[in-house]
Amino acid sequence: MKKELVLALWDRDYSWTNDVSSDVKITKYNKNPETLKEGDIFLSPNVGRDVHTFFWHIVNNYDNLSDYTFFAQDHIDDHVRNYVEIINGPVEDLGKYAIQDLGGCWFYQTTLPYAINIHKGNCAFHQGLPLAEMWKLLFDTDIPDNISFTAAGHFCVTREHVHKYPVERYKKVLEILENYEISPWCIERFEAYIFS
Repeated sequence: MKKELVLALWDRDYSWTNDVSSDVKITKYNKNPETLKEGDIFLSPNVGRDVHTFFWHIVNNYDNLSDYTFFAQDHIDDHVRNYVEIINGPVEDLGKYAIQDLGGCWFYQTTLPYAINIHKGNCAFHQGLPLAEMWKLLFDTDIPDNISFTAAGHFCVTREHVHKYPVERYKKVLEILENYEISPWCIERFEAYIFS
């Protein structure tokens, strides 16, 4: 069984990764040329925020994903304070702290420890997001009246769960993230549906 932590770096402290178990592979993607360090994978152009980084990894490693892949921003204290415990813990406990558990894909958050339910036309935290338009681009269906998401988009997914869908599904996500500046905030709200 192989675990991997995928980091989306910019300019914040990620020394917390020093406490991640040595048997967890750490892959660091950095879109900031000013903070680039040896071992970082430089992603350019800087589009789609951390959400783009996560789906870039899935698309470009689709055929050789780790058994369990954890996704995180460089700084986790304001998102998932117990993420190291979750990553280092037994995989049987991955659902224990999950806000949303899809049985092979788990979403985490400690600042807002509950799923946020939003109406398609009244999005909490980011008013005016074109959710219906972005949903239509991604799923080619009308958006449900109400959707649920875990804020901040830190999640773990198994290789088998990713492979429930062909790579083209994730390529479509990536294409949207690369072409619509507002899309990261929309895709974050759709992640549980992308992996459902």
